[in-house]
Amino acid sequence: MGAFDIKFDVSQLAFLLEEEGRNIEQFLAGATADIDAGSLFLEGGVKREVAAKKLVGATGLYKDSIRMTKATWDGQYLRGGVEVAPPADVYAPFVEYGTGPHKAEKSPMFWIRTLGPWVHLVIAPGAGTNPKTGKKQTADQAEKALAIGIGRKIERHGLKGNFIFSMVFDRDADEAMNIVTELIWERFSRSVDAGRAA
Repeated sequence: MGAFDIKFDVSQLAFLLEEEGRNIEQFLAGATADIDAGSLFLEGGVKREVAAKKLVGATGLYKDSIRMTKATWDGQYLRGGVEVAPPADVYAPFVEYGTGPHKAEKSPMFWIRTLGPWVHLVIAPGAGTNPKTGKKQTADQAEKALAIGIGRKIERHGLKGNFIFSMVFDRDADEAMNIVTELIWERFSRSVDAGRAA
């Protein structure tokens, strides 16, 4: 799952500052921090929704892997956003978009790696007797078996998408851009005023 991006075209502002002989690099460094403020606002919204829906990893790995992307400048746009970083990026598309039933393609280790931390934090089955085999198992074995079982169920029946990122961006992107726009315009105005005072 790629990052959900926000962008702001500062090329005209940078051009005007350059025409006035202002320090563009200083302006861009500050405007980058302004984009980061908008990204941080969206990151908070996504994390709150993940926690409210009690999604896989809402108490740990998935929620902790949601982070803003650092702003970049491509000559026209300053870009920022929010992404799911490793290791949760492996199953983030399933959480966001869901998946239909599909042929069992994933190895047991895939499910242990992706669902194991969530099983450990949220379900924590503990040691006991395996209900299928009747054999004693350690807590670690129980967690691995449960992660594989949940993974296999996802493969057989699919998984409903939650569309958290999409919902938050639909709801909050305008407000994030208002924050960014206000901060960048204030910064631009200060740069112009500082030049006039000099």
